[in-house]
Amino acid sequence: MINQIVIAGTVNDAIQFRQQGDNTIHFFTLAVPWLDKQKNLGSPTLIQCFTRSKFEQTLQPGNPVIVTGDARLYKNPQRKDAYLRIDFSYKGSVEATGIQLTTNMLCLAGNLGQEPEVKYRENAPTLAKLSLAVKTGKEATEWHNIVAWGKTAEAMQKCLHKGSKVSLTGELKQERWTDKADQSTRAKYSLTVNQFSLLGGSGNGQQKAAQHQATQQAAPAYSDDAF
Repeated sequence: MINQIVIAGTVNDAIQFRQQGDNTIHFFTLAVPWLDKQKNLGSPTLIQCFTRSKFEQTLQPGNPVIVTGDARLYKNPQRKDAYLRIDFSYKGSVEATGIQLTTNMLCLAGNLGQEPEVKYRENAPTLAKLSLAVKTGKEATEWHNIVAWGKTAEAMQKCLHKGSKVSLTGELKQERWTDKADQSTRAKYSLTVNQFSLLGGSGNGQQKAAQHQATQQAAPAYSDDAF
């Protein structure tokens, strides 16, 4: 299983902890900056970070930090949206690591749940949408929304099919909207792919052909019809 996220943000609150059996769970919320459709810096999203490992590092609210770990996606059946948690290992302050506060990289590996859905559009990059099943335990599976643009989307259509085992690397993206019924803010997440590799190839060159890195064509920060 490959599930690794590296993301930067600002500590929103002090480290807290609670006992869960013999384990001590340490957790805090990370305020991650997001760009809106006009690529302006919008209000940050709060992502819950937690660990069962011994954690003695003191983080103060307002500290810019870089966090690595596993991205766990939880669906909210009542609200029909999702929230994200990171099973984290603390990497260090942004200043100490020299990493940009806009750092955002997510790597996932799993099986495609459907054929790539590709849209060719006039005067706009090609868009591909997929769903990826990522195993998180012996029986547990999480489904992630996958988006690709331009040449990457076209390459995925040629190389990937329902059931394909693939590794994907890209940026974690979030879409937020206001529910018309109760005016609450909803959210859903996706991985915008810039590189992918077909796993478990037969060695006949198919796997090499499936390896693809995105060109310099930039993907839109958001698109109304991306989902």
